[in-house]
Amino acid sequence: MNYLEKLTPCFLFDGNQTRANAIKMLEYAHRQKVRLRPHVKTHKSVEIASFQCDTSKSITVSTIAELLYFYDKGFINQTYAVPITSEKLQFILDKISITHINFITDNVNHLDELIRVGEKNQTSINLFIKVDVGADRAGLQADSSDVLVLAKIMAESTVVNFKGLLTHAGQSYHSSELNEKKEIALKEVNTIVQLAEKLEKQGIQVKERSIGSTPTMSLGVDLNGITEIRPGNYIWYDVFQYQRGNCEIEEIACSVLTSVIGVYPERGVILVDAGALALSKDEGFWSDGVRRYGLIKNHPTLQLIGISQEHGKIKATQAECMQFKVGDKLEVLPNHSCLTAACFHSYYEVLGGEVIQEINPAKFW
Repeated sequence: MNYLEKLTPCFLFDGNQTRANAIKMLEYAHRQKVRLRPHVKTHKSVEIASFQCDTSKSITVSTIAELLYFYDKGFINQTYAVPITSEKLQFILDKISITHINFITDNVNHLDELIRVGEKNQTSINLFIKVDVGADRAGLQADSSDVLVLAKIMAESTVVNFKGLLTHAGQSYHSSELNEKKEIALKEVNTIVQLAEKLEKQGIQVKERSIGSTPTMSLGVDLNGITEIRPGNYIWYDVFQYQRGNCEIEEIACSVLTSVIGVYPERGVILVDAGALALSKDEGFWSDGVRRYGLIKNHPTLQLIGISQEHGKIKATQAECMQFKVGDKLEVLPNHSCLTAACFHSYYEVLGGEVIQEINPAKFW
């Protein structure tokens, strides 16, 4: 079936470009001699993870739904990269073995809770210490005395298997200036390497040094001292990554197919059936300050400036409006591919204009 025959809105991805993006990051990891543990929250699908990963089949997840879905498909080597509550950990333990699942912590009270669950279930827990390198989200500052406190508790615990240090330079998503991005990437590397060396001088072995975001891993920086990287968005990229200079527009490998549902030349408006429930409400980054909710593929002058639950509002000239009628199809390159993909129950892989498979990803939490 030609992809233009699909009911809209629907989520499409270019199979060739998706594979090219995967190969590019795999080759970078190979050159740097690090493990690639991609964050699969972007696509949440085993079909894509199967060629995105190296032979270790190591992945990063952020929901229980992802964890269990991929575990069931044979991806048992996972890092759950969000601080987990004791109730969620127990829920997972009731369903699967966590021998090869890694979790993170940055708090003594949280660690105590996880140890309690491990003791109750007579199982060990693989734990990273989460370090904040500027994202101001989860994580301890590298110079915090709590890092050593946590590391000592874990190293001495009969329940915890201390895996090492983990960080995510999320602030890199807010930079479009090359030198600034390189500075962030180098800080990400150096902070973890130096902190690991500091802990090892205290007799605490740091087996893993895990870093990575799509922006910082798109710069080709030297990863000496790092053991693994965890980018995710690169598999499809999106308009936001393009605007920040982290990819070429041709590397954006996904889009939302939408239908024209109204044409109003007198108002300079075209309505489409892709609203917030198809594109999310992520506004992206626009250097001119004009809010847009994606780019219209092959129609750069059309501006998707408004969005409601089921409607997308495109600003166009009267002449441009006259080129369209109800039922015509357009493709929207999303501002944020991860959030946009999460809006859909299935994706369609397209090769040469033809839909070659439908993919049903893990959904919700």
